[in-house]
Amino acid sequence: GSERQAKTGATGDKLKEGANINKSLSSLGNVINALAEQCKKPNKKVFIPYRNSKLTRVLQESLGGNSVTVMLAALSPANYNFDETLNTLQYADRAKSIQLKAKKNTQMTEVGQLKAQVEELRRQLEEAARNGGVAAGPDSGVSEAEKRAMEHKYEEQLAEMNLVLKSQFEEKEREAKKREEERQALLREQAEAREAMLAEQDAQRKAMLQSGTRDWVRVILQTARAESVPFAQAVDALNDQQLRAYERLSEQMTFIGVLKTAVQAEIRTYARTELDQSTLPEEQQLDDASRKVLMDQILIKLKNFKEESGKALKLREEVDNVLGQLEAVVAQQRETFRAEAEAALAEEFGDDTLGEYEKRLKEKALERLEDDFKLFAEYAQEHRAKMLNPMEDPEAVAGIKELASSLDHTVGGELDQVEKRLKTLDERGGADPAAREGMSKRVQVLQKEQKILKEVASRSDLAKTLPAIVHVLQGVVTRAAKRVTAKDKMKEKTLAAKEAQVQALRAESEQIRKQLFDENMALKEANALLQQHLDAAQAQVKQLGHDLETAQEAAQVAAAAAAEATAGGGEAAAAGEN
Repeated sequence: GSERQAKTGATGDKLKEGANINKSLSSLGNVINALAEQCKKPNKKVFIPYRNSKLTRVLQESLGGNSVTVMLAALSPANYNFDETLNTLQYADRAKSIQLKAKKNTQMTEVGQLKAQVEELRRQLEEAARNGGVAAGPDSGVSEAEKRAMEHKYEEQLAEMNLVLKSQFEEKEREAKKREEERQALLREQAEAREAMLAEQDAQRKAMLQSGTRDWVRVILQTARAESVPFAQAVDALNDQQLRAYERLSEQMTFIGVLKTAVQAEIRTYARTELDQSTLPEEQQLDDASRKVLMDQILIKLKNFKEESGKALKLREEVDNVLGQLEAVVAQQRETFRAEAEAALAEEFGDDTLGEYEKRLKEKALERLEDDFKLFAEYAQEHRAKMLNPMEDPEAVAGIKELASSLDHTVGGELDQVEKRLKTLDERGGADPAAREGMSKRVQVLQKEQKILKEVASRSDLAKTLPAIVHVLQGVVTRAAKRVTAKDKMKEKTLAAKEAQVQALRAESEQIRKQLFDENMALKEANALLQQHLDAAQAQVKQLGHDLETAQEAAQVAAAAAAEATAGGGEAAAAGEN
């Protein structure tokens, strides 16, 4: 068929060569169209353009001459080549309408000439015998001696002819045996070449299948698809649907793997935290708010894991349904091929080597198709087994069991606290019946959750354990949220009381501050007055000191004068002084 440059990407000489090929094929198509029109309208004279290309000139005798011609149309089952396949089918359909009336070219051979002479001699002998049976008389015209001479002559000629025929027959028989041996050798070579080609195809197919190709359906059913166009179309459509669904399933399983890793990390953190709580003092243990945050993260991821696993199961079911449809189509086509092969084998083949060869070819083709169908069934089952099931993941099951063990520790702690409180109420007596009934129901719920967690820890069916663990975890998170809310409310009340107390203390301190300020102002005023008095007293003391100094100086002067008088007057001065 013609080729498209856009698909082949040919350039340079290859592009020119492809263009020339397409040109010749276009001319061939014009010739076939003209011949088809001539066959449809035999009374109409149609010009056949054989001379438009070398190809049509070479094929002139084969297309419109005294020939029996077979045209093979090469088709591609790929959707990518749909347009080319359709054009080729239309091309072949037009070629089918051409009717050739070939006649055998007969040529008289030497053996044929001898056979004709023998037949002529036999005819003459029979005629002579009939004439000899008639009563001899004067009117017969031939004497008895002449008749015997003629018979003897004819018998000698006949014997000679038989001898020549025998020698010619032996020569032809030897030549026929030689030709038969050559044909058998050619058939053996052809069979060996076919077997080698099939072996190479099988090796290539095996290599492709071992490499894990996603297109294993087309690879296995390649021969069967080539036998029937409707079967190939049905298989291609279902295979494309199966590939799309399997690709979505693979993407979904990858996402689930990421979720699983995140959930396992959260579960391990929570398990380590719960394990550490038993060894820490009560004041250092994790409070309900922090525990709730951890469990909230686990619960959210578990719900996402459950939801995405459900989607993966639906995609897995879709792939399985498409595989089932493929198997049904293949089984139906298998029965069709069997019926056609049995009908073909029931037909009479030639007794010669070629007939036996054709029969063996049909038998081997049927065996090969049967092997392909069996291989398809095996790979379909293997493909089903390879499809990952998120509910059969050992790592996810181990993570759920670890979470169940940690939650069992948490629920057991809650149950112990509730039972202690219930026992305390019973010992005190006079407890509120509604409160006691609520605590009793909580004990039952916690005991039921412990039972569920023990079942989860002992089972590996993720489809059942995952909803159960999510249910229990939801209850634990809800109760932790209620405790956190109650504690928050108590904290709010305590904070309000402390805030009122702080406000009262602030008012009291403000009043005391004002009193102290007033007292301080009074003290400052008294201090200022005392300072004034002190300053006045200091001024007086200073004045008195000055007066004292003046008096002392006067006394010293008087003393000095007296001393001088004493020294000058003697006793009189002394008496005067006294």
